[in-house]
Formats: sequence, structure tokens, C-alpha cells
Amino acid sequence: MPELKYDRSKYDKEYHRNWYANNREKCRARNREYYINNREKIIAKKSTKNNMGAKARVAERRAWLSAHKETYHCAECGISGSGRPEIIDFHHKSPEEKEREFTTLIMCKKERIMEEISKCTPLCANCHRSLHYGREAVTR
Repeated sequence: MPELKYDRSKYDKEYHRNWYANNREKCRARNREYYINNREKIIAKKSTKNNMGAKARVAERRAWLSAHKETYHCAECGISGSGRPEIIDFHHKSPEEKEREFTTLIMCKKERIMEEISKCTPLCANCHRSLHYGREAVTR
């Protein structure tokens, strides 16, 4: 298969920076014209749920995760998260499989959060702390 040769200067950051500096007014004029022609479409797109602000997205995910945590029971002592989702923690069965901390997953899609939950065991806060401090967890 023949080797493809590219003009590297076109992909250089400096090249793009210089091009934009030389064509700034042209770009601005094109963007203004696009906005004028597509104003309603742009405004509608900004107001959709998929494009809501990051704070609103995180608030929605937290509410969803709280409701989801209510369906779990502690695997050690059996206490239910029903009505008290804050007491349920997710303990990774294998630390090697852990890709991210749960606190950072709130920015991810629900499917990604569920994927990480599938690698975990639900524990109440007391059993989870006991497990991490090397003490024997409370059993039924």
C-alpha cells in the first residue's frame, strides 16, 4: 500500500492560528450571516434538554442516582436504601476494574454510571467504612 504524504503545515496549530488571524473578519461575517439565517433553529437547539447547562445536567443525574439507589440493599447487613439513598455506597469488587471515582461519574451519561455500578457491591455507609478500615463488616 503506498504511503500517503500530507502537507504537515496544514495541520500545524501555528498555521491555523495565523490563518484565523488573517481571516478573522471573514469568519466573523460568515458566522453573523449564519446566525441571521438560522436564528430560530439555534435558539431552539439551545433550549432543548440535551443542551441544558452543566449544573442542571448534574442536578438531574443526582436526582436520578438517588432514586436508583433507593432500590438497593446493603450486601452485608441488609439495610434498605428505600427512603434513605444517601446511606448506600457502591464498593468496587475489584479495584483494578475501577475506572473513575463515583463522585466524578455524575458528569457521565447514565449508561456509563450503570456500567460502573455493575462492577460494584452496594453497601451501607457503616459497612463500607468498616470494610475499608479493615474491620469485619456488620452481618445479619
